[in-house]
Amino acid sequence: MRRNALKSRKCTFTTCLFNWYLSDIYRYMIWLSENRSKISKPGMAVTDVAKEAGALWRALKDKSKWEKLAAADKERYAKEFAAYQKKSGGGSAPSSPKKAAAAKGKKK
Repeated sequence: MRRNALKSRKCTFTTCLFNWYLSDIYRYMIWLSENRSKISKPGMAVTDVAKEAGALWRALKDKSKWEKLAAADKERYAKEFAAYQKKSGGGSAPSSPKKAAAAKGKKK
């Protein structure tokens, strides 16, 4: 996800990532990972694969399978993130080494 998108949504990286697991784009990405080999043909450009995949996804009527997979993955992520927060003492991981060093410098 882009940092600018995070700023415009007024959410932290972790909350945006958590909500992303139930978004339409995440369901599409799960579907695409399963169906990319069927869609792509030798010599086909990446953009052509994306266009054809998008058309097939829009035409797909029953998306419940991928909704269930996305919900299960969101639960998995929530458990792993809770374990990470408990292990690290809360908070989120710094987004870059420079920001982590800057945060250490401010605390002194």
